[in-house]
Amino acid sequence: MRASRSTTVAIALVLTVFAWSRPDANAQGPSTSHARPARTARPRLTGAGAKVAVQPFEGANTEPLRGLVARIVRDRGYEPMTGLPRYEGTGQYPLLARDNQLAALVTADTAERGRWQSITFLVWNGASGSVVGRWTASAPTQVLARTVGRGFWSHLGPAIRRAARPRMSPFMAPAPTMHIDASNPDDHARYATR
Repeated sequence: MRASRSTTVAIALVLTVFAWSRPDANAQGPSTSHARPARTARPRLTGAGAKVAVQPFEGANTEPLRGLVARIVRDRGYEPMTGLPRYEGTGQYPLLARDNQLAALVTADTAERGRWQSITFLVWNGASGSVVGRWTASAPTQVLARTVGRGFWSHLGPAIRRAARPRMSPFMAPAPTMHIDASNPDDHARYATR
């Protein structure tokens, strides 16, 4: 009885090794009935849109933090836009969002207090222009980037997911290119006689 059990274990081991060593078996795994379907690499378009503007932050030496936020947004499947300038008036955000089809805009202001630095992030909804998320992080200046990297998405990710891209009005569809001849038929005769 003992010899048959060890023989069974040895045969099962050989069959398992043989099944995993075949190239076509490695693509599907040992069993396709219990295996998860393969995920395709595509950007997750949660919310209404995928473009998020990461505007220049207010304060000194904030470009590394802005780059970090853009990487965090990109890693979550969104397309960060960093080419837009910083706007002073918030009334321009709805028009900016509509022109660039932005789901959200991320702005930030920094403040220094001795050896500590704090940064306050605001997430603006592209559809309505209202603030949908706010988070302030404070840390010693040397470790502020680490604090932002650990907490940005957990605090502001739900707000970015809720943000919506502005709807294009059916009445404001792009107009076709037109050629307008503003000349008068009499102009040709007038200039030809001179």
